[in-house]
Amino acid sequence: MSTETNLNGADTDTTAFLGMTNRIIGPTGHTDGSLSVVEITVPPGVGAPPHTNQREALTWYVIEGELTFFEGQTPTTRTAGELIFSPAGAPHTFLNQGDREARALMICTPGGFEGFLADAGHALPAEAPDGPPEQAHVQIMVRLGAEYGLQFHLAQ
Repeated sequence: MSTETNLNGADTDTTAFLGMTNRIIGPTGHTDGSLSVVEITVPPGVGAPPHTNQREALTWYVIEGELTFFEGQTPTTRTAGELIFSPAGAPHTFLNQGDREARALMICTPGGFEGFLADAGHALPAEAPDGPPEQAHVQIMVRLGAEYGLQFHLAQ
């Protein structure tokens, strides 16, 4: 069991893909696998494609700006200081519909999802695409997602 309880940021890994920046501030290796914590920065008009995390429940805490979350067809907008929870197996997506950058903490339980963020950040372009992502990039996301229990719900 790890006895480390004080992370100072020296072990963080920051990657970017699809216009979002992900800074892993609480890696799974420091929590005995129980959780991981990621600070995500989302520019206006940017968000994630519809997907399902089969393994992890996600808790989001908005630090600044606003994010709109969709589970099914129902949108829920959260602003600074607010929280939203998405259970494992629930199809969802999120989008920054505001006019300024949003930052949030994403707490994944159990840990491990940060591996997808790191791998995708190394394999995909950092910039947000103009329109739908290129098919080659979609294939990379789907392949990496399958390795991490992540299912994308993309129109073919």
